[in-house]
Amino acid sequence: MSGFVTKLKAGPQQPPPPPPQPLQNNPILEFFEVGSESSTAGPGLIWRVHDAYRKSDGKVSTAAYQ
Repeated sequence: MSGFVTKLKAGPQQPPPPPPQPLQNNPILEFFEVGSESSTAGPGLIWRVHDAYRKSDGKVSTAAYQ
C-alpha cells in the first residue's frame, strides 16, 4: 500500500514513448519506397500489405509486414 501512496505523492509521470512502427526500422526500406496500406492478408488478417516500388528501377511492387 505504501508504494501506491508514494506514486500518488510523486505526481503525474511522463508516459513511455510509443513503440516504433514496424516499417520505421525495417531494412527493406533501403530498397523499396513503401506507400499506403492496400489490403490485409493471412490468418486473422494480421499481415498488412502496402503499395511499394523498388528504388533502383521504379518497378511497382508490394510490401507486407505483420
